Amino acid sequence: MLIDQIIPPESLLPHEEILLLEKINDPLIRKYLRILGVSDSKELLTLGTLDMSDRDIANRHHFLSGKLAVLATLLSITPSSKEH
Repeated sequence: MLIDQIIPPESLLPHEEILLLEKINDPLIRKYLRILGVSDSKELLTLGTLDMSDRDIANRHHFLSGKLAVLATLLSITPSSKEH
């Protein structure tokens, strides 16, 4: 496929997947991801109080919602979520 020539697909080797799971499940990393999520959640909850145009508020809402979705996905990854 042409897109695969432009952007070659990459994949992790089995031992790399194990290392990644170990790192993403490190308590310090998980704490940091939760801190980011709390901060973005607070900002999302206070968007209505900001002196911004409706369009800017909507854009910020979409941006923060996307960040929170990524953080939630990362926090949902556990050693049992991927078979070794």
